[in-house]
Amino acid sequence: MKVTRIRTIPANVPLERPILAGGWEIKSAGILAVLVETDTGVVGEGLAFTLNGRRMGMLVEGVETLSPLAIGLDPHFTGAFMERALKDTLFFGHQSPLVMSMAAIETALWDIRAKDAGLPMHKLLGAVRDRVPVYWSGGLWLTMSIDELQREAGDRVRAGYRAMKLRVARGDDRVTAERVKAVRAAIGPDIKLMVDANQTLDVAGAIRLSRLLAEHDLTWFEEPIPYYDHRGEAQITAASPIPLASGESEYLARGMATMAEMGCCQTLMPDLQRMGGIAEFIKGAHMAERHGVAVSSHLFTEMSLPILAALDNATFLEVMPWFEPVYQDRLRIEDGFAHVSERPGHGCRLDIAALERMRM
Repeated sequence: MKVTRIRTIPANVPLERPILAGGWEIKSAGILAVLVETDTGVVGEGLAFTLNGRRMGMLVEGVETLSPLAIGLDPHFTGAFMERALKDTLFFGHQSPLVMSMAAIETALWDIRAKDAGLPMHKLLGAVRDRVPVYWSGGLWLTMSIDELQREAGDRVRAGYRAMKLRVARGDDRVTAERVKAVRAAIGPDIKLMVDANQTLDVAGAIRLSRLLAEHDLTWFEEPIPYYDHRGEAQITAASPIPLASGESEYLARGMATMAEMGCCQTLMPDLQRMGGIAEFIKGAHMAERHGVAVSSHLFTEMSLPILAALDNATFLEVMPWFEPVYQDRLRIEDGFAHVSERPGHGCRLDIAALERMRM
């Protein structure tokens, strides 16, 4: 089996309404589908992502410039592709959109491997479980009133979710506390609640807010400060009564290793495209496990599910609905868990017709 061709479909998926998070207004999800074709007819599917479709051209060009490293390769040699790609892009560094493009090709190669073996991805990787706890991440935004927050939180509980995330930001801590208190009142004591500051605070402010919110029994306090300030994260982790979660903006397994070694957080959040694909995601999770750190995925809900199902230290799958319009299949979520598909490959299949309709 050989890779014969790699093609891309850049699509812009509009959101139901604009979202404010981390100082950005998000109106659409820019999704780059990467289809890796083989001489046996098996096609692998990979994805890259950008907010509002901006700089999509960088991702497309990245796939185009990396494609010669995969064409002609046996797709079972995913490690060989990554070795070539990381070496070939060393001059540009490995914290760039090139890693995101690399990840889209690498995940497509894994998809081919699983399909060729007739195995669902989690079993190809070595399954630990066939369902993974989830948390709802597609709502409870800063722009919502307390009434809207309570209404949506209650709706998600009735839909079967047993965990959800609320966005917070720099401002009046008392107002933030009232919003958290209101959501906790709406969902009751048995539903897990997280908060995410999207890197908008400073160290002192994050510690102060964590102490104020501790009475509401929060599962984690996510990305309170800029992601690159690992010393600051470690300082907050040592002082906060709420466990920290971070890492979605870090690259490759060594980024996860550095954060785990520095004690930046209790939960690392590898992002499939910033990890460079499945192998680095797993490697980073194993490095985290060595330090007693859990992992929870960032975005890429459908493709991250089977990976988490193969990890001992996975806690939650982030359910973000932004990618749903480009899939034929929907996740089955029941009583707080997403069930892993038994279909060979990633499990959820891209909807090529839908992608073409939204092509940029």
